[in-house]
Amino acid sequence: MTFFRQWYNRLFSSQRTYARKISRLIGFMPARLALYQTAFTHASASPEVGFNNERLELIGDALFDVVVSEYLYFKYPFKSEGFLTEMRSKIVSRKTVNQLAQKMGLQDFIETTMSDKNLLNSSTLGNAFEALIGAVYFDLGFARTKRFIEQQVIRVHFDLEELESMTFNFKSKLIQYGQKHNVTIEYRMLKEERTKHGKRYTMGVFMDDQLMAQSSAHNKKQAEQTASKELYEKLDLASDA
Repeated sequence: MTFFRQWYNRLFSSQRTYARKISRLIGFMPARLALYQTAFTHASASPEVGFNNERLELIGDALFDVVVSEYLYFKYPFKSEGFLTEMRSKIVSRKTVNQLAQKMGLQDFIETTMSDKNLLNSSTLGNAFEALIGAVYFDLGFARTKRFIEQQVIRVHFDLEELESMTFNFKSKLIQYGQKHNVTIEYRMLKEERTKHGKRYTMGVFMDDQLMAQSSAHNKKQAEQTASKELYEKLDLASDA
């Protein structure tokens, strides 16, 4: 059925021009065009639940994170968890995703009542990119979604060697945030235990003496970095990065 719909959209559909545009975007001929139309419909154009891209965005966000994580896992078989976490964050951060969506030209697809200036200066494009991933998934399945992200997104739009050279330290970002907002950021060891692989430390990050996040690792620095990442994302600082 999917193949028939793809064939029909390519040759006979009254929306074949739109179908071909989507095909150039994702690398496959789409089958269920309504999914992509929903993916590119902002809530300002259609506020009713199910008729805009907010639900698809939720699915696409999760899928993007999973596929990028797996891609990096196999790309760097001898790198630490901390390295992989940092690389993933560079790719999936809100600022990066917004810029990526603009590079892909998604502004030409979106249905919205926002002005062009507000569109480009908001998270709307990044949200539409994530919704697009959700549309591909429900239309063509996980395998093709994975191929779309790896081949049409990561390999085309990201220079991983360049990303490696860009340092992103969650701990330092949180400390900068604390200084800017007059908030005390402090790290404390919550637990130290012995395992068959050596000592394991649980470090907590406190904001004005309130425990905000914690993480465990075999060295304190890595535990602090992972806890910092958790709080960084909880505070949604990536949108300001």
